[in-house]
Amino acid sequence: MKNRMLSKRVYFTVSSLMMLVLFMFQFSGIIRKKYNNFDENKYAVSEKNDLNNNNVFTVLTDEDKVVKSISGYIVYIGDINTKTGNTVYEWCNYTKRNLLVYKTVSQYHRYNEKYPDAVLIDSDYVNIDSDIDTFSLLTDYGINLVFCTLPSYSAISGNQRFEQLCGISPHRESVNASGLKLYSGFLFGGEAWYTKENDPDGKFQNMKLTMPWYNTSNATKTYMSAVVESEDGSKIDNEDQPAVIWRKSHDHAYVFCINGDYIKDISGIGILTAIMSESKDLDIYPVVDSQSVIVNNFPMFSFENDDAVEKYYLRNTSSLLENVIWPDISNLAESTGARFTFMAAPQINYSDNNFVSVREMDYFFRLFSEISSEAGLTTTRDDATSIDEKLTADAGIFSNYLSNYKFTSIIARKDELENVLSSKNSLIDDVNTIVTDSQDYGGTKLFSYVNDNVINVECPVTSDKYTYSDDFRQRCFQTALAYTNIEFNMTGVCNPDDEKELWNEEIKLKSTALTSYMKNSKMFTKCSISQADKRIREFMAADYSYKQNSSYVSLDITGAQDTARFIVRLRTGEVENVSGAVCTKVEKGVYLITAQSKHVEMTIKTE
Repeated sequence: MKNRMLSKRVYFTVSSLMMLVLFMFQFSGIIRKKYNNFDENKYAVSEKNDLNNNNVFTVLTDEDKVVKSISGYIVYIGDINTKTGNTVYEWCNYTKRNLLVYKTVSQYHRYNEKYPDAVLIDSDYVNIDSDIDTFSLLTDYGINLVFCTLPSYSAISGNQRFEQLCGISPHRESVNASGLKLYSGFLFGGEAWYTKENDPDGKFQNMKLTMPWYNTSNATKTYMSAVVESEDGSKIDNEDQPAVIWRKSHDHAYVFCINGDYIKDISGIGILTAIMSESKDLDIYPVVDSQSVIVNNFPMFSFENDDAVEKYYLRNTSSLLENVIWPDISNLAESTGARFTFMAAPQINYSDNNFVSVREMDYFFRLFSEISSEAGLTTTRDDATSIDEKLTADAGIFSNYLSNYKFTSIIARKDELENVLSSKNSLIDDVNTIVTDSQDYGGTKLFSYVNDNVINVECPVTSDKYTYSDDFRQRCFQTALAYTNIEFNMTGVCNPDDEKELWNEEIKLKSTALTSYMKNSKMFTKCSISQADKRIREFMAADYSYKQNSSYVSLDITGAQDTARFIVRLRTGEVENVSGAVCTKVEKGVYLITAQSKHVEMTIKTE
């Protein structure tokens, strides 16, 4: 066969195509770099609003004012200064209800003037022998009761009237369950099995599994039960398993019971919200609609532990950050749809001779801009450096290389709040959100104003590893507020002193946790911290009322906010013909309403 040479025409055509491809790649990179405003925080402007502590809804607790108010109210039998009382108060605040608190149920007499939405009861403040008549009277009036905790097994056992009130028969004083089952239709996300079948190595199970065993009777509905294995290995039917959360139907009211300490944690707001929805055919309540992920101490711009990084990763810190960690994080952000906020750490040790890498800073802030993320500040530092000293050093770095970037958030320990608030450093002039890291989470509230303009947003869950209890708590937060704020802690990744701390092991745990926690929130909005801040302020400022007339529902919104968001839960039927709002179906019987005016109308299509 004769050798054939390329003709000049073919050679020219091929060369031209190669040059064109090269130009397109080069030109796109140049354009992306030229118009990448990485040194500006676009969220500092687009998400800014003027709402402050003067606009928040205030829970009324004065008896006369509560009875005369047009807002609904809750009666709580207990002490508001206990963990259970704190959850009840915060739940009333979030759901825009007023609150009356009594130490004994016999002190509450004004139910015939204005019915409460429910009477919530801490069993530590109950004498079931003397209070049973009052409980029965309240249910006869059509007032729902919620036992946030139950009296002791010995107090309940043999008290037939109380057993009938709660719809139970005591079976065993204490049982060690192997897991828990959450039934669908109560918390968002559907059915969940927190059992060893899904966790053979026991890595996920950390829920409280020791409890009294109560069997439920007729006219009851169970929302969560324990999973107990029989001693002889035979199967125990679901209806015979120990009840954890359930409802007893009476002629005019419901009695809800919680067998455990779930309301002592702030995640109990989700249980209380689900209970209220279960007590009516239609329930409408305000939500935040925000899903945030806070990446703490990443990236680091000073390579202070290069020797350890070289030892364990066989590469330098810059290569580790850019070529190993960042691809994993960006892929995780894309797969979950999350909009990460990166709390960057220019330095950790301010007394050594390691300087900040300007190239690294430039590299990552360009990446943040490309994926529409946001950067914040952190107080993480060595023990010898004060917060003011750190902020002063960081201000010098950022003013020289990112002078236009407005930082609106900082992550700190809970005990550092006052130091941050009192600082006069110009670096935090634009900060209006202080994130409290999950290690200091006290379990008392999710967000609140710490002065007139700054809010503290807590991270109640960390993505360090997946656990059953945090999965359950996430479902509670989603149900109550369509909200979550997860910390993705990167503090130890670039300072390894053990092979177990290496990134390839860390990312497996973190990605499993984050993916699992966010899988039930696909219909809710993924936010940077500035976007979340705006929605939280709007949520805290909003108040509302709604009316239902057959299939027609009208929702009126008050408050200083421009936008408000609500969950509509239906026992049966579907929402249709919505005006004044955007309606998104979350799951069966659950709809997210984003109001675009102060008056919203909708119709309910019955099945």
